Amino acid sequence: MKKDVLVSIKGLQYALAEGEDQRVETINRGTFYTRNKKNYVVYEETMAEDAIVKSMVKFDDNYLELSRKGPFSLHMTFEEGKKNYTEYKTPYGDIMIGIDTTAVRCLQNENEINMAVEYDMEVNYEHLARCRIDMSVKSI
Repeated sequence: MKKDVLVSIKGLQYALAEGEDQRVETINRGTFYTRNKKNYVVYEETMAEDAIVKSMVKFDDNYLELSRKGPFSLHMTFEEGKKNYTEYKTPYGDIMIGIDTTAVRCLQNENEINMAVEYDMEVNYEHLARCRIDMSVKSI
């Protein structure tokens, strides 16, 4: 069964230099469903220059994947205690990103799902920042 949801995502990068933390927050309408014992949230975001990016989050209690398709494409996999690599494809060129996940948490009830992911990010094999993503999915 599919449900209409409101997807709130807060991202934080703790930069190496003081005062350079970066925060991003988005809120979008989307769809939630379960297939083969995995949960999915699908939504669209408007990026720079009105480019539409289709996003999908696949998750369970201790695993999360984030895929984006469009002019800015990416497939990030978060598994606690594992490092994964992916290419971030942009109209300006591709960037190699490393994701070293330290924590994945997911709490669910009937009308809301809260997820948190903590990880270290590398860009082109060099440490860039410690990061955190908080995601809330609420029925509407």
